[in-house]
Amino acid sequence: MTNSALNAVILLSIIDTLGFIPTFKKTYHSPYEEQLSFFILMVIKEFFAVSALEEYSLTTLLFPIVLSSSTIIFILMVYGRRMVIKKI
Repeated sequence: MTNSALNAVILLSIIDTLGFIPTFKKTYHSPYEEQLSFFILMVIKEFFAVSALEEYSLTTLLFPIVLSSSTIIFILMVYGRRMVIKKI
């Protein structure tokens, strides 16, 4: 479907982010049902993946950065929702 690696990575990043939306919705309503250690490990894994790259380019960095960013936003959302629920 794509003619270049960058277009493929952009498409992959969009699809992966859209696929994360149901997890956001479910966890927003039930923030204690997800183990955050798994998501924290995902961020650490992506950090090591980027660190291991020999050559940095938009094509090699885009997906790990998008994945890490959405995971960090998810983690912050879960912590926030847990704090709100504790106060209630």
